[in-house]
This record gives sequence, C-alpha cells and structure tokens, in this order.
Amino acid sequence: MEIVRPTIAIVDNDTPIVTFLEDLFSSEGYTTITWQSGVGAHDLIRREQPKLVIIDLWMEHHDAGWDVLHALRADPATAAIPVVICSADGRTLRGRGAVECRTNCVMVEKPFDVETLLHAVSALIASS
Repeated sequence: MEIVRPTIAIVDNDTPIVTFLEDLFSSEGYTTITWQSGVGAHDLIRREQPKLVIIDLWMEHHDAGWDVLHALRADPATAAIPVVICSADGRTLRGRGAVECRTNCVMVEKPFDVETLLHAVSALIASS
C-alpha cells in the first residue's frame, strides 16, 4: 500500500527560498509543487489541489501574492485550501495582512523560524 503524502504548493519567485522550502517539506514527509510567479499560480493550484499553499507577497509586483490569495478565495474549487502568506514586509503583514488573511490563513514573516513555519503548516493541514 502506497502512502499518500500531503502536497504543499509553494508560490515564490526567490529560487533559494523555493529550494530551501522544497528540501524542508520533503524531509518532513510532504510532496511539493512550485510556481515562481503570481501569474498562473491559481490555475496550477486549482488543477493540483494541494493540501496547503505557501505564497510570497512580492513577486512580479508588490500585490502578486494578494492577487493569488484573492483568486483562490473567489473560486469554490480552491476557497477552502489553507494558505500561509510569507513576506519580509512585516509592516504589510501586520496591516493589510490582518484584513486579507482572515480565514484558513496564517502569516509568517521572513526570515522565519523553521519550527514556527512547520507548526503553522501542520496546524492548518490538520484543521482542513
């Protein structure tokens, strides 16, 4: 019997961060899929139906991550997928993030503590 590992989608344009997260989550027993732009991320997530999505805010423009979050929440096929918003912009996370990231969503500031991130991911997956 094959064990199905939960899939995490990583949407971030920073290759070293993506590589680090792929390695981290793989070592924790997750499968990962990645996308390096806000453009097309919703289509990938809709098609793959991961258990959780990690989104960077600033990619091709400063609202790219919010655009992805809005598209996910507006689509019944992806609305319930838990999301972790990661950004080095703590001011935006504390301001706009408090409004945008209400349900089934957690914000984690970069540079993040690995244990904090793993705990957030585990808790969101368990609650979904």
